[in-house]
Amino acid sequence: MISQAALEQMKSVDLRTVNKAALPDVSGFALDTRLSPEERAARIMKQVKNPYC
Repeated sequence: MISQAALEQMKSVDLRTVNKAALPDVSGFALDTRLSPEERAARIMKQVKNPYC
């Protein structure tokens, strides 16, 4: 599980400084509805790294 401090750090990123080319492509991302909400959230965090960007 990700800590509250780590989430706050992700949230504080200045979007004007983010390298858009380095962001993951989530256009083909599919949610597995068989997983629990917690497992889905963990999988999303693993793939997108920062949900605020």
